[in-house]
Amino acid sequence: MGVFLCWSGENSRSHQIAKILDKRIPEILQTADTFLSSLDIAPGAEWMDALKQALNNNSFGILCVTPENKELPWLHFEAGALWRGGEKDRRVCPLLYDIRPAEISGPLSQLQGKELNHDGFFEVMKAVNQLGASHPINNESRLTGYFERVWPDIEKDLSKVTKPPDVMKPEPNYNKMIEEILTIVRSLSKRVEVADRLEQVAADTVEHLATFFKPERESDPETLKARAIARERIVAEAIRGIKRLEKERD
Repeated sequence: MGVFLCWSGENSRSHQIAKILDKRIPEILQTADTFLSSLDIAPGAEWMDALKQALNNNSFGILCVTPENKELPWLHFEAGALWRGGEKDRRVCPLLYDIRPAEISGPLSQLQGKELNHDGFFEVMKAVNQLGASHPINNESRLTGYFERVWPDIEKDLSKVTKPPDVMKPEPNYNKMIEEILTIVRSLSKRVEVADRLEQVAADTVEHLATFFKPERESDPETLKARAIARERIVAEAIRGIKRLEKERD
């Protein structure tokens, strides 16, 4: 029996949330022991052996999922080790923070996740009470009372969770690339027949890129990534075309 708290990324939002749960779950369910690897593996212990033992001994796993770690291999590894093909006496629940269920893909999407809000977390606590507590609370009104007493503290803790710095690689300066393309085109204007074709290449490039410079605040990360890749391919293809035409000119 017990609750294994899965997280990834030292001091990430996932880790911060796991530490909150490690503190607050026993306040709701006094007989539910939690395991948090960053706190519960003793210094000098065989880390992987201790982790494997905890994965075997705990019947309920909570995956602390955020936009930053939803696709990280380690989270999937621990989820698979806990799930064991769906044994009836074991449960794995993705707990979603700042991310919606529809944004989860791959193996984790096969698990019934809950959002980290009042109602979602209460549902998780009811499930933990049945599978992760050594002495379950049989009276739901008592369980509700314990939960409502602790939830304001959880909300306060969550308000202090800090978002990690943006480590995304900055996109190339496509405006500068377009300027370079146009500069090359103008430099080749001595050969009218080639210059006309170069002008068309540049115009097509600008037209294609224009569709990818629209506001992207509402786009999901996968869409942004796809659009960035498309931009790079368009510019690269245009530059290759111009170089071919330069050779024709010479």
